[in-house]
Amino acid sequence: MFPGMYLDESSYNTITSNNATGNGIDGILIFISPYNTIIGNTANDNGYFGGGSGISLGESSNNTITSNTANNNADQGISLGGSSNNTITSNTAYDNKRGISLEASSNNKITENTADYNKRGIYLEDSSNNTITSNTANNNTAGIYAHNSSNNTITSNTANENENKGIYIGYSSNNVLMSNTAYDNTRGIYLEDSSNNTITSNTANNNTAGIYAHNSSNNTITSNTANENENKGIYIGYSSNNVLMSNTAYDNTRGIYLEESSNNTLTSNTLNGNMGGIYAYYSSNNTITSNTANENENNGMYLDESSNNTLLRNNFVGNSCAVNIFGKNNWIYLNKFENNSENIDSFSVSENYFHSPVVHYKYNGVVYEGRLGNYYVGEEFGTSNAGIFDKPYGIIKMMDL
Repeated sequence: MFPGMYLDESSYNTITSNNATGNGIDGILIFISPYNTIIGNTANDNGYFGGGSGISLGESSNNTITSNTANNNADQGISLGGSSNNTITSNTAYDNKRGISLEASSNNKITENTADYNKRGIYLEDSSNNTITSNTANNNTAGIYAHNSSNNTITSNTANENENKGIYIGYSSNNVLMSNTAYDNTRGIYLEDSSNNTITSNTANNNTAGIYAHNSSNNTITSNTANENENKGIYIGYSSNNVLMSNTAYDNTRGIYLEESSNNTLTSNTLNGNMGGIYAYYSSNNTITSNTANENENNGMYLDESSNNTLLRNNFVGNSCAVNIFGKNNWIYLNKFENNSENIDSFSVSENYFHSPVVHYKYNGVVYEGRLGNYYVGEEFGTSNAGIFDKPYGIIKMMDL
C-alpha cells in the first residue's frame, strides 16, 4: 500500500494543486527530503488501510507547507515526525485525530492554520523550540496540546469551544503562552506537572475554569483575564512557588483558588464581583499582597484550614465579609477595609495576627518599637466587634540611643 504522492531523499520540488484523496496510508509523504514546497493541495480521507495522514513529513527539514486542505484523515491532517525548521502556514485541517501534529520535531513555525473539529487541534509531543502563532483550534476535544515539550512559544492563538482543554501544557517546561484566547472550554488554559512556564496576557473567559494549574511549580502567570468562568477564574492546586501577578478575574465562583498549595506569590491581582475573591484551602506560606478584592458576594479573602500565610496591602471594599479565616499563624496587616458588611469574621481572630511583626523606627534620636495594623475606612478604631482593635496599635517600648 503506497501513499498518493511520495518524495524520498528529494529536494527543491514544488507540489501544488494536486488531489491526494482516499489513499490507503498517507496522501502526500515527504521522507528525508529538505527544501520542498507543498502548496494548494487537497489531502482528504486518507489512511483507511491501518491509518495515515493527509500530509506527512518524516525526518525532513526546511520545507514549506502552505494553503493545503487536510480533512477527515485517519490519523493526522498534517504530521511532522523528527522534522525541523519547517514552515506550516495557512492550512486547513478538520475532522482528523490530530489536525496538525509534531512529534520529536523542533524549530518549526506553525502559523495561521485552522485546525477545528479534531480530537486534538494542534499537538506537540517531545517537541521543542517551535513557534505556534495565530492559529485557530476550535471545537476539538483539546485545542492546542503540548506533552513533554519545552521551550515552545505559543502566541495569539484562538482555542474556543473545545470539549476539554483550550490549551494544555503537560509535563513540559519553559514554554511561553502569550496573548491567546480560550473561551467556552472545560478548562481554558491547563498546566499539569509543568514548571517554569510563562502564562501572560491571555484571555480565558466563560470556561468551567479559566486558568488551571495542577502539580505545577515555578510558573509565572501574569496579566491574564479570567472572567465569567463557571467555577474558578484561576486555580492553583498541589502547586508551589508560582507567581500570580496583575491578573483580572471577575464574575467567577472563585476569582483565585489555591488548594493544598504553598509558597506561591499573589500580587496586584483584581478579583471583583465573584462569589469569593481569593480562596485558599489547606494552603500555607503563601504571600498575598497588593490585590484588590471588591464587591464579592461572599468573601474577599477566605483562608480555609490554611496557615502561615501573609496578607499585606490588599484592598477589600464592598464585600459581604472581607476576610474569613479558619487557620492559624496567618499575618494580616496594612490592608484596607471599606464598606464591607463585615470586615473580619469573628472566628478569624483566634491564633492569627491582625498586625505586623515588630518593627523599629527612629524619631528624634529615639528608637521606637511597634506594630503595623490595618486601615478601616470610616472606623476610627477598627472593628471592635471582632475583638481586634479597641484602639490603634501604639508603642510597645522605646529605647534611648
